[in-house]
Amino acid sequence: MPLLGPRLVSVRKPEGKEAERAVDLMFKGYDVGQCQQYWELYDPTAAVSKARKLELLVDRKKEFRADIESRVKAMGGNLGSSYYMPKKSPAGMLLICKDQTVSPYLCCAS
Repeated sequence: MPLLGPRLVSVRKPEGKEAERAVDLMFKGYDVGQCQQYWELYDPTAAVSKARKLELLVDRKKEFRADIESRVKAMGGNLGSSYYMPKKSPAGMLLICKDQTVSPYLCCAS
């Protein structure tokens, strides 16, 4: 562990020959996230640039609107000022932020 505590990392997408190697590793039971050569320090500004308005998501997925809206309200937010990260985790979790920052306040199953 680093002297300054744990560091948040992201996993970059393998390209070219690395992508072929990643597929080989997948067939052997490894996930790309387990391979340190694909790790890079998490860049919060890059995450913010990918955030989308939560209203756009609930307009497309109307069946989840009531559930997402109640969860956001319970955490002190509202749909109008909330953002979401367009990628889901493998567990099907959705990361929602109160505003266009990288400070998440809600994860919910989709």
